[in-house]
Amino acid sequence: GNKWKHDKKTSGLGFEMYSPEHQNSYVKEGKLYICPTFTEDRFGADRFAHGSLDAHQLWGDCDPDWGGDSCHTQGHTNRPIISATLRSKSHIKYGRVEVKAKLPIGDWIWPAIWMMPTENHYGGWPQSGEIDMME
Repeated sequence: GNKWKHDKKTSGLGFEMYSPEHQNSYVKEGKLYICPTFTEDRFGADRFAHGSLDAHQLWGDCDPDWGGDSCHTQGHTNRPIISATLRSKSHIKYGRVEVKAKLPIGDWIWPAIWMMPTENHYGGWPQSGEIDMME
């Protein structure tokens, strides 16, 4: 089965929105690929500049975060990059985690590898913790 759950939101960190679409993330020969694309290429220049993007309409769901409206953007709030945020369905209590990653270089992207809690015992982010493996 699939090890990953995609976040779905039209606004994310910086200049990105997060999509579950295959062109933005996929597994091939046991390797996870995350591939940023341009929002304008996907939706057209007019919709990117003036139209609205709604995660519920695009993907049937939305994963809001940090109290903002990450499910709907319009015009100047549309993000120029579509990428992927994935969460492992694995739960780790003790052990070692090793990651080998080839990271992108360029404007408007924010490569990061985080370990986040599965439950917010002490409140929402960041009260319940975060381990930045790479950011």
